Amino acid sequence: MSSKLVPTQNGKPAAAGVQPSTLAPIERGCIYPLSVFSARTGLGGWALRKARRDGLRVVKVGRCKFVRGDDFAAYLETLESEASDS
Repeated sequence: MSSKLVPTQNGKPAAAGVQPSTLAPIERGCIYPLSVFSARTGLGGWALRKARRDGLRVVKVGRCKFVRGDDFAAYLETLESEASDS
C-alpha cells in the first residue's frame, strides 16, 4: 500500500491545489518525465502546452512523455533571442 504525501502549512493540511516547493535546475544531458519536468520548472499545464506550441520538444514513448534537458535549454535560448530582437 502506498502512502500519499499531503503538503502542510504550519502542521495543518494545505489548501487544495497547493504544492510543496520542488523547483530544481534542469540539467543538460538528462531526461525528465513530463510530470517531473513540470514540478522542477514550476510550469503548469497551460504553460507547458504553450511552450510545446512555441517549440519545446517533448518526446513521446507509448503513453509516456519526456523532456530532454538539452531541448529545454534550446527552447530557452529561442525565447532569449526573440526577446533581444524586440
